Amino acid sequence: MKFALLGFSPDVIPLVERLLADPCHELTAIVGFSQWTPELRAMVSSGAGASDFRASDRVALVPQWESLLHGTVADAVIVSADSTGDRDEVLRRLTLAAIPTLVVHPCGSAIVGFEVEMIRKDTGCALVPFYLELEHPLLRRLLRWSRDHDGPLGMVEQMIVQRGLPVGTIVKGRYDVRGPLALLSRDALLFRLVAGKIQHVAAMGKGNVIAETAGEWTRVARQPQRWSVHMASENGVMLQWSTQPLGKSGTGKIQVVGSRAMAELTTDPDPQVWTLSVTEDDSRRQVDVDEDSWNSRPYDIIDQFSKLCQHQTADVPAWEDACRALEAVEGAERSLQRGKRVEIYNEVHSEEETFKGMMAAGGCLALLGTLGVVLVMAVIDSLAIPALESEVFSEGPLRWLYWRRWPIYLLAALVVFLGLQFLRLVFPRPSQGRRGL
Repeated sequence: MKFALLGFSPDVIPLVERLLADPCHELTAIVGFSQWTPELRAMVSSGAGASDFRASDRVALVPQWESLLHGTVADAVIVSADSTGDRDEVLRRLTLAAIPTLVVHPCGSAIVGFEVEMIRKDTGCALVPFYLELEHPLLRRLLRWSRDHDGPLGMVEQMIVQRGLPVGTIVKGRYDVRGPLALLSRDALLFRLVAGKIQHVAAMGKGNVIAETAGEWTRVARQPQRWSVHMASENGVMLQWSTQPLGKSGTGKIQVVGSRAMAELTTDPDPQVWTLSVTEDDSRRQVDVDEDSWNSRPYDIIDQFSKLCQHQTADVPAWEDACRALEAVEGAERSLQRGKRVEIYNEVHSEEETFKGMMAAGGCLALLGTLGVVLVMAVIDSLAIPALESEVFSEGPLRWLYWRRWPIYLLAALVVFLGLQFLRLVFPRPSQGRRGL
């Protein structure tokens, strides 16, 4: 399977290295660059296993991302966190063209994510959120334990997450992977995978992160340097999430408290030094992990994604889960502004529900307009303005007849509006299937 990389960020380096070393898959293009940068050359050379490797012999540079829509450059696209151009428009167009896409999470705003999800349901496009930590074997094991009620942890009751966010962290954009919003988005996705639907969010914060450029300041100014966020799922599982000034970026601690035992996972930018321990009945044991298992994880996500493209069952997060995580993060922002808990309604976003919502809003507007017209006409008739009557009769009785038939015109407008309710039945939108996969 041929892959193209859109943009560049550290999250995708292991994927690129695996693609270049994998005989079953191939990296054919890097999109958004017109010339090789030292970072790109080092990434491709490292993946090829040769310091003198000429990247241009194997991987092409494509300046414009629109060339991906034709399907001739690659079979699938990996969208990095720092992808060039309008990322929202890129996701819309790729999904509309049914190009299988692996997207580094967070993908952007929740509303755009749900819009892309509606397009994905119609086109059948394979669309998968991805972030590197979720592929670590220790975190995958912790996820399996959390979902297995008969496992070593039992029923999960609480999840506590602490993330290192050093003082003076410079954030490039709203969803920069180094910023608090991106960290919270990823852990919200993890919490949803563990506990199910998120129903309540409450947040407190202090201070602001630093924007890389003045132009980006308005987009990131409301990201507090110190966050404390509480979430509750539909199953009653609680999440306590916070940022810590100590340590370096990429460090953290994840604790999952169950009815039988508690598991603690410590994270680090170096995946080889991660540790997982289980505490049960005052005894603490360390969980060992094979070094080779971590090295194979980026390779595994590519294989799972390929299975999904071939209509097979794959162990990958759903795109809707990523959108719901972003919805919870935006709820945390609203909670921070209002100073109170915010409820997450988990509404179903689809074309049918959108149509119903528009018709409901239009119906309210039509009723208000009808009431206003009736009141205005009642006032005109009750006042019996001589000037108005003389003007009407001066042009003949025919116009007076038209004037007195205003209730019929109003009724006709309401009938037309009610008829619009049946348009979705008269003109059903056919599904496009899973074209292009």
